[in-house]
Amino acid sequence: MKKIKTLFSALCVLGALSACASAEDLTISASFRPSAHNPDYDNFKNDTPQSGHCATYPCASGRFSILTGLMVNNRVIDSTNLADKRLHSYQKVRSEWREVHLFHRESGRWVTVEFRLNLLAQRFFRPEVSWATSDFQGASANPEGACSGNNGAVSTNVYHLAWSHPEASSSVCTKNILNIVRNDVTIDRISIGYQLRSPSPMTMPNGTFRGSIEYSVGRGMDIDLGEGDYSDNVLRINIEATIEHELRVGTLGNTRISLQPPGGWDNWNHGGAPDFKLSGRGNFTVVASSPLSLSVECTHSVLNTCALQKDGSTEKVPVLVNLTIPGMRIRETGGDVVDTFIPLYRGGVVGTVIEPVSYVNTIGSVDFTVGEPASALMVEHLGSTWRGAATLIFDSELPFIPGA
Repeated sequence: MKKIKTLFSALCVLGALSACASAEDLTISASFRPSAHNPDYDNFKNDTPQSGHCATYPCASGRFSILTGLMVNNRVIDSTNLADKRLHSYQKVRSEWREVHLFHRESGRWVTVEFRLNLLAQRFFRPEVSWATSDFQGASANPEGACSGNNGAVSTNVYHLAWSHPEASSSVCTKNILNIVRNDVTIDRISIGYQLRSPSPMTMPNGTFRGSIEYSVGRGMDIDLGEGDYSDNVLRINIEATIEHELRVGTLGNTRISLQPPGGWDNWNHGGAPDFKLSGRGNFTVVASSPLSLSVECTHSVLNTCALQKDGSTEKVPVLVNLTIPGMRIRETGGDVVDTFIPLYRGGVVGTVIEPVSYVNTIGSVDFTVGEPASALMVEHLGSTWRGAATLIFDSELPFIPGA
């Protein structure tokens, strides 16, 4: 969360310039940082240390695994029963995208994200007796069904496999086992892979948000690993998601702005229009991926706007401060941020709230304008100098507005 101040000085020199009793809890952490190089990217990055299958056997590109405490005891394998796939290598996973509501306790904010399981790994273990490599028919690499395989291996009395699951309401994948009829097999080292994304990344506020999602475990449930005794009947995944929007603002060119009539002082001295406005422009760069509050802090002010003060005097004239930022719109009206008036900064009061249409990496401009009556007053004092400074405040730490 950031508040950035950018200082411009304005100068006018006249004439010059839910819980189950048997649940396994797993906590994961992820982060979302919008990217100027890929503004449509909506996926969170997993920050949970990798463990389980993919930490030992490199999985397909982009896949990772996190170890759970789930186990299946007395797993039944019957290679003679070809009709019941649950008696062979078997995974049924609820792998479609599901909504999760995450909450930021300190601010009371919440966000809605989407979560899905995309990988499930496991290890077959049996005491004393070793597996033969041919028993599993290369199941880890070549499952039947919509899954894709990953690396795996037979090692004495254990067999590791991991399958990547597609975006489906129910993904069932299998592989027949040969030459084994037992009811004392254990499935352990069960690990998952996941994806977490935001349906509207540009509207998410900064902060760390927490929530959970549950998957039922067992026969016919969200996660089904075949016939056996399951250690838990719920896998509860606790999510800690950190959202870190980027906000960078920098000056571009000279920040000492000279206010002049249209066409400059030379044109005005040679018969320029009698009614005119003194104005000047400064430029700045802005990179933003979240809503901002804009306000301005001034050395001199008149009512709700900045002012210039004449050197050696207390006399002031109001000067309007207007911003133009391509790619940004005003939250209240939906209009583009074009020549938009910026109010004075008042502590605790939100300024003009703007939000990016997409990831913004652009050049904005700030215009300082003295109205016609005040401009006419100033030129009555030829040779005088009027000064003022304006600090633009870009604040991404907005107060929570439900539904905003």
